[in-house]
Amino acid sequence: MTILTPYNDPNIILRFSQGDEQAFRTIFNAQLQPLCYFAYKILGQKEEAEM
Repeated sequence: MTILTPYNDPNIILRFSQGDEQAFRTIFNAQLQPLCYFAYKILGQKEEAEM
């Protein structure tokens, strides 16, 4: 079984735009940590950034 990531699935954006829930989860999970870090840098509070 191959685990797809946004980096090895050339059709991820197409699948995402067509409403594919697995594509959404893949993109969301790949971007969650960087987005929380970005929010933390702005807010200065880890708990608030992770909400």
